[in-house]
Amino acid sequence: MQEQAIQLQSYFESIELPKTLQLNKSELIANVEKFIQSHLQVVLSNPNRNVYKPYLDRLEQVKMIIKAK
Repeated sequence: MQEQAIQLQSYFESIELPKTLQLNKSELIANVEKFIQSHLQVVLSNPNRNVYKPYLDRLEQVKMIIKAK
């Protein structure tokens, strides 16, 4: 999980982030940069604790949405 988070961090640092992003029908990310920073902080501060995997999953989802644009 830690390695995946580091890879995501590198990816997000290498691209221009949108200001907002529709994650799904009911979730709008109003500040993508803060969303990514906060989620990475949680995942990187709690390595290998599966209770925090949803944070990593949402980061992966953001990456997929950005790549699809």
